[in-house]
Amino acid sequence: MPSTQSAIVRWVEVSTPSAYHESLMIYLGHCRHVRVAEFLGEGDVSMIPRFTSVRMHTDKIPKPMRRCTTEAWIIKLTKSTVTFEGLVFLEPETDGEPRTLLSSSITTIVTVSTQPMRAVPIPTGLGIVVEKQPSKWAVESFAIPAMPTVVPADSFEYRFHVRDSDADRFGHVTNAKYVIFFSDALMAGARAGRFAHRSGDVKWFEIMFEKEVKPLQEVVVVCWFEERQEAYIFLLKGEDGIVDSKGRMFVGDADRRKAQL
Repeated sequence: MPSTQSAIVRWVEVSTPSAYHESLMIYLGHCRHVRVAEFLGEGDVSMIPRFTSVRMHTDKIPKPMRRCTTEAWIIKLTKSTVTFEGLVFLEPETDGEPRTLLSSSITTIVTVSTQPMRAVPIPTGLGIVVEKQPSKWAVESFAIPAMPTVVPADSFEYRFHVRDSDADRFGHVTNAKYVIFFSDALMAGARAGRFAHRSGDVKWFEIMFEKEVKPLQEVVVVCWFEERQEAYIFLLKGEDGIVDSKGRMFVGDADRRKAQL
């Protein structure tokens, strides 16, 4: 059955647009994790995110101390992946008022064995089933054109060191931090006069996780504006020059983009 989680919004979570985007990923990730823990329990098999897409449905960032509710359910299964859809709602302050849809999301997670780390089929007998059909927002997300990968000559580069604080207690950089990495690159480009938008202009973002980055590692984010898609494209590369993750942040009007699909 679908998972539901509730939380009170903290001030730090809505202090900036990029902090809010990170918080949405945390809310959605926690809601999924509850379901995954129910499926897998303890053992050598885990599920890790491969792709996530988060779409804002309002330009307004909620105020601190308001209550948000996150819901997540399975909409697609393959031999080794599970795709979740998630919604984040702002609960009303007064009884009888409707709640506000803040964000919708789709996330594909892949089943892996941790001894050694490799992709494996979903174990049988776990009772994992499709719980709902994709909503109209998920269908629109699936229909978006592929993320461009050809780097233009005038791309912008943003270099930094991954911090210890970006990692969890196991030393893994948390998935939500990648939206901060890409937001920082966008803001650096804006301050350098290279980009016309800032993190507050982002309406929708996607992240493709290729390979884990490590704390204290120096990385570079190569980014550029793709005018036809009205989106900024990000390639995060480690010290070896290999792309560890990809990102896309849409700044155009969602309804206009939907009409182009």
